[in-house]
Amino acid sequence: LTAALFAYLWALVGCAGLKRYVDRLFLFQSCECLDLGAALSGASAAANAFADFRGAVLVGEMLSPDAQLKTVDKIGKIGRDKFFYRKMDEKHLLVFIRAASHEEAVKNARELGSAQVRWYGLEMWRNDLRARRAKVSAAAVAPATPPPKPTPRGSGHGQ
Repeated sequence: LTAALFAYLWALVGCAGLKRYVDRLFLFQSCECLDLGAALSGASAAANAFADFRGAVLVGEMLSPDAQLKTVDKIGKIGRDKFFYRKMDEKHLLVFIRAASHEEAVKNARELGSAQVRWYGLEMWRNDLRARRAKVSAAAVAPATPPPKPTPRGSGHGQ
């Protein structure tokens, strides 16, 4: 658990609420985690790091080289009380939008609007990524199509 994530969780849920996250192992470059406390009690160990928060999780796909810097600057100017972000890679940001309702999350997300960023809901982005990976995997394991058999020039009649 990184110090920044710890501080953010503490600000969101307080000290008592943070105790629910003590037994979680957060996976590198992922919003998934393993909840060892839940696994010990017989429940599923798989958990989403943002599942218990009030707000929305978006993935921003950067459409230009300077879009990430501009988006991070905008988040800094608007305030970390509304947004928490993590850089996924050079082309993607994971942004948690803190809000009491879906409508408030949408309103807050509009503040980040930019023609240089395409926004996806987390699940939509993950499903799209899985579909693209499956398509690439299927193409990689598909047998090569053999060349068509040549058609015989003559059948032997009349020669």
